[in-house]
Amino acid sequence: MEQAPDHERIFARFERASRAENFGGLGLGLYLARQVVQAHGGTISVVSAPGEGATFHLRLPLAAASGTTASA
Repeated sequence: MEQAPDHERIFARFERASRAENFGGLGLGLYLARQVVQAHGGTISVVSAPGEGATFHLRLPLAAASGTTASA
């Protein structure tokens, strides 16, 4: 699956998919989301098409990266 150039760029710090005049915010939401997901050993990605919206895929491991399992 080919990714549009913006698909990776929108996860960078202070980046936006839309112009500032159209929407508020600092451009940190997806950057922070990626940082948290990666800290837990997971991945986050996006699939989108112009005018069709976007779908974000979040994948987290079931067990800790060190091989230990979480206790309830």
